[in-house]
Amino acid sequence: PKISPGNTEVERGASLIVTARFEGALPDEVWLWHESAEADSETEPVQIAMKQSLKDPVFAAYVYGIDDSRNYRVQYADAATEAYRIDVFEYPALVRSDAKIEYPGYAGPGEKSVVDTRRVTVPTSSKVTWQLHLNKPVEVAELVAQDASSGSSLELTPSKQDPRLLTASVVLTETTTWDLKLVDAAGRENNVDISLRAKVLPNRET
Repeated sequence: PKISPGNTEVERGASLIVTARFEGALPDEVWLWHESAEADSETEPVQIAMKQSLKDPVFAAYVYGIDDSRNYRVQYADAATEAYRIDVFEYPALVRSDAKIEYPGYAGPGEKSVVDTRRVTVPTSSKVTWQLHLNKPVEVAELVAQDASSGSSLELTPSKQDPRLLTASVVLTETTTWDLKLVDAAGRENNVDISLRAKVLPNRET
């Protein structure tokens, strides 16, 4: 039979339909067999009955919620196809953003950390360090200012201890909003738009 899609990849958590097209006499039963391709997996193989599509010589079955790479083949009568592979991938994504604020001298000494935030309000000349926790390491990470006249873009630097933790610091004198740009090793960009904003209050010292 002709198997579709053959070797393929899907986003983690997605579902996939597998079809088998037969030539000539059709088998009475067709089964889709699949198992984890991960060496340390303890999950059991799964067998699913494939259903014929109307009167077409095509049998189909769904694999739901694919969370790990899997091997699969189609079994029928006393035969089985070669094994195919389903690889899973994730788009680069922001899991959590924190902000560390260092206040200017006129505002009084001190600093503050704000956990799980994408918005901060600070006095002018404050230093803000964004700390971004990602779902995986990336090749490109940048905070792109929406308005170049009000702020500059910031390159994010990965931590040596954890490449999924990225930081960027900036001393702010104007309110700035940045868009997060991520690109992973396969060239995939983040598919969810994320923006960070720092609202700057004027110096009210008299």
